[in-house]
Amino acid sequence: MKYLPYFIAGAAVLASVYFFFGRSKQQIPVLIDTSIVTRYKKEIARDTVIKWKEKVIYRKAEPMKIYYQKLTGIDTSFLKKAQEKDLTLNMEKKNGNLTLKAINMKDSVIKEYHFENIGKDFTVTGINSNVIVKSKKINFEGVSIFLNGGITADGNGSKYFISSGTETGIGFGEKFLLRGFAGYEIRSGKFFAGAGVRVKL
Repeated sequence: MKYLPYFIAGAAVLASVYFFFGRSKQQIPVLIDTSIVTRYKKEIARDTVIKWKEKVIYRKAEPMKIYYQKLTGIDTSFLKKAQEKDLTLNMEKKNGNLTLKAINMKDSVIKEYHFENIGKDFTVTGINSNVIVKSKKINFEGVSIFLNGGITADGNGSKYFISSGTETGIGFGEKFLLRGFAGYEIRSGKFFAGAGVRVKL
């Protein structure tokens, strides 16, 4: 147990180095796929309707506000430049993996982009024949309140415990969480505090 603080500190340093500097850049493969439109049509049917059995898990989010501007009277160069950009049709994010489909009107192509290690907060911007995904490497996880309960067992029998407290943390992408916590164990009447690293597999 005496080496535990060193292990936690070392894990935090490794996580920081990985997410600050990232992996070495590799050649990005660009592949021809004739089934992108077919997949997109299936995703439209899947994602625009919530079936009755899915309502426990999913909900349709409604916009708080909608702003719009008519393009009549705007410099036609704006529309021409927009046709040269990869404009997002839909996107799906699961854990740290992001998949998005974009269309380029000038090139008459539809593309499917795959990204890894995307954080919780990110933006997607279409540029000429490409998209830029800007993702935060570090996120403050806020402060939360917890209530824990359980049973411990040893040679002298079993004992229950109930503890409550607060915790906070700093997330590195969606894989690593450096967390700190403090609380009170109700049964023993003792205060406790600590820190740890959570790794999502």
